[in-house]
Amino acid sequence: FPSHDTASKPFGGSFWYQSPNLWEPSVVLALRDLCLSGATVFDVGANFGGITSAMSRLVGSRGTVCAFEASPRIIGHLQSNVVAQGHHNVFVYHRAVCSSSNSKILVFEGDHLNDSIYEKQSPTKIGRLVKTISLDHFCDASGLCTDLIKLDIEGAEYPLFLNTPPSMFRRFSYIYIELHEESIAGPGNKISMLDSYIRNLGFKCEWEGRFFTNEATGKVSNNDIAVFKYSNI
Repeated sequence: FPSHDTASKPFGGSFWYQSPNLWEPSVVLALRDLCLSGATVFDVGANFGGITSAMSRLVGSRGTVCAFEASPRIIGHLQSNVVAQGHHNVFVYHRAVCSSSNSKILVFEGDHLNDSIYEKQSPTKIGRLVKTISLDHFCDASGLCTDLIKLDIEGAEYPLFLNTPPSMFRRFSYIYIELHEESIAGPGNKISMLDSYIRNLGFKCEWEGRFFTNEATGKVSNNDIAVFKYSNI
């Protein structure tokens, strides 16, 4: 991992850029009207903490951000970024968000900040066991309720959605999610399939982006990744 300075930056620093505010700016723009002052929001797949940082400042001192990150090699960077930027309203959980709690799942190293549950995506094939937690268990145990959940879990969105009771997701007013095609998430896992499933839960798609730019390489893929903003209101 590259080194990063500890200076406070308005929306978090990304090692792909030299200046602040450029960690997935399209995501930050989409979330800025949903992270209301005083709100509780979930960042599932928080990664390095760029979006977590933006969410923290948007919900303010009376708001709460629950940031979940499964990767053993990324979690320390998330924690240090949260501390360095003084985000006292952020609670970090080193857990893999799954359909059930109190089990363990292998998380494999990716070729950059894209560790996942899929061994085929790992150049090193190195996987480490990580404890799991389910959304319904977490919400019931913590007493926290949120209107917004942002998910970016590198293809693990398929088993999460398809094995979690639909009533759990209907608790959320908004879902902002990055969906991955079967080339990443495995055979049979298609963006169109999960998109239809979420719509059948009663959500409407307010916005979608059918392409993804890899900031590290500058390459654009029109097939493998898409982002969606769903509303249940």
